Amino acid sequence: MPFPISHSGRVDFIINKGTELTPQSLNSRIKEGLKKVKATNIKTDTNSISFYGGIFRLVPNWNLLTAISSGVVRIESSSDKISVVYNLRFIEVFVIVTVAVFFFLGSFVWEFFPLSIAERILLLCFFWFWFMGMNYLTVVWRFSSFIRKIGSSKD
Repeated sequence: MPFPISHSGRVDFIINKGTELTPQSLNSRIKEGLKKVKATNIKTDTNSISFYGGIFRLVPNWNLLTAISSGVVRIESSSDKISVVYNLRFIEVFVIVTVAVFFFLGSFVWEFFPLSIAERILLLCFFWFWFMGMNYLTVVWRFSSFIRKIGSSKD
């Protein structure tokens, strides 16, 4: 399921003559990068890496994986390019934003805003899309940048 529960993306790296980038080296670079951002339960095989992130880890709130509950990264290669295909899941953020907006903020809106029921629901939906959407868009952009940076860095 796409937004708001998950996101799939792809980053391609063109293989030039004399390049040091191989699927194996990219796999190990991504694994090391995930360790640096404190991913948990990292499992790897020849062409894929699975990991867990999430809110309930002892990391700062700006950590790349805070909004990502879990993910899978696959490396596919052809003669002219190496592709990193990833699937990210946002279950924890989805639940927290939904509860925060519709229960906590919702009770405040219901009690103190002199709006019709439809306007209150519309306002809460706006808040939900804003909080969930901004988390989602920020993480999608940051994760693809993270993969690009890892793939283009020199060993």
